[in-house]
Amino acid sequence: MEANEREMFCEVLYSAQEIVFTYHERKYCVQGYTENGKAHMYLAQWEPECGKPIVWECTADLMDQCGEKFIAAPIFEGKTFWKVEPEITWVDD
Repeated sequence: MEANEREMFCEVLYSAQEIVFTYHERKYCVQGYTENGKAHMYLAQWEPECGKPIVWECTADLMDQCGEKFIAAPIFEGKTFWKVEPEITWVDD
């Protein structure tokens, strides 16, 4: 992903919009929302269905703090988002 594409991705992530992608034949959705004055973000596995679809979640004061935690978390087989991003396929749902 080029630098300007990374910037655009972060803008969408920090604005809490739904982002859908596949990684290693699994379909994921990352999304944020605000509740009770706090920012919340989660990563859910949509496909294949599984017993625990919420893979990762975070609560912080600001949405961009949640986004930074998402990017830094070793969610994907012990790797961070930017490490696996070249293997990600973006989905328009």
